[in-house]
Amino acid sequence: MKNFKNLEERIIKFKRISSDGEEVNREAEIRRMISEGGEPRSITVRLANPVNTMADFDFDMATQQFKGERGEYTWISDFDWREYMRLNDFGTTDRYIKSPKYK
Repeated sequence: MKNFKNLEERIIKFKRISSDGEEVNREAEIRRMISEGGEPRSITVRLANPVNTMADFDFDMATQQFKGERGEYTWISDFDWREYMRLNDFGTTDRYIKSPKYK
């Protein structure tokens, strides 16, 4: 398990897509990511808008993105998880990572 202490290390991007197809880019803070076999399985994030909303998203192997429904919106990750893992010095991606704030 790797803990991220700096907020900057946990900020990622998501696209929020409305039912009529309108896309808005949003920031989110990773609170927990679980990976297995070199591939992510799920992610828990704190969305910046709506403020302080926690959300869990599953990893879609076909698109290589985290996806999920939250309210009337579809959320799709807009960051390269491989690059994120590499830049944050994981070594191997078979890790469980979390924010020190995650409970």
